[in-house]
Amino acid sequence: MLQFTCIKVSYWGIYINDEKSSAYEVFICRDGDIKLPYQFQSKLRPKSVGGDGTFVSFPFAMREVHMKSVSFKKRVLDEIVKHANDYLSVFVGYDYLIYSDKFRAQPFYILSAKEGNYKHLTGVISDISPYEFFSRCISGTLNEDDFGFTLTKPDGTVADMKGIVKKKIKALSYMSNFFYAKPVAEENFIRGNVSCTLASSDNKITIGFENRMASRPKTLLLGNEIRTPIDITLILSRKRGGKKFDTIIQGDIASFHATFPGLVCLSSNQININDDNSREGDRQPDN
Repeated sequence: MLQFTCIKVSYWGIYINDEKSSAYEVFICRDGDIKLPYQFQSKLRPKSVGGDGTFVSFPFAMREVHMKSVSFKKRVLDEIVKHANDYLSVFVGYDYLIYSDKFRAQPFYILSAKEGNYKHLTGVISDISPYEFFSRCISGTLNEDDFGFTLTKPDGTVADMKGIVKKKIKALSYMSNFFYAKPVAEENFIRGNVSCTLASSDNKITIGFENRMASRPKTLLLGNEIRTPIDITLILSRKRGGKKFDTIIQGDIASFHATFPGLVCLSSNQININDDNSREGDRQPDN
């Protein structure tokens, strides 16, 4: 009898007239934070199916198990390309206004990501410019030869970035729902050699932003790294390039209007704010 650590059982085949069916996408192993996909084909259902981190037992011999493993670099490539579209639609496609009545460094922040920020968030090392890297992700033309995991530091020493990349790839999978998960914030965020004007976490990931008229994503960390959380009073969004923040994601806009009466309030749920929407160059953010 085989016994594996069960990460996910996403689908089991249906048995019709006792015909042999298949079970697909049983993720049964873990390499750091990267899930290893295996395909099982058997007429028999497992004797027991556990949850995340528990065990699942299969009453069939190894010869009946067909496994297809994928290299670490190929899995990283697949995840980077897959989540680039989420980043494009959620972060590049919209600007976000984050307000809290407990902010002290500045009254509110406008978060506006650019295509060139994505490369740094993945953690991989590449000679391709940030904008070209993202373009290849979106077009599906990025390949394994376009990046690596070895960082050469200014003093000539080298560092293996695989451990960091594993965490960042895991974190990428949570970014699409970030602003809707009731995140908290911290101003003047410092963790090790990472320094950000603002960081925000939804308990699954932490995103750090560098401050400009529009703050850009500077770092992506797995887990909640916020130590002095500030509750966010209001999150608004607008389409990229727009002037009107016209969608309320979280909170009550009335307190914002009361605090900043000088801003142009176009309606009860719209704010007109002029800020820097200029295109950034191909500079990689600091880690």
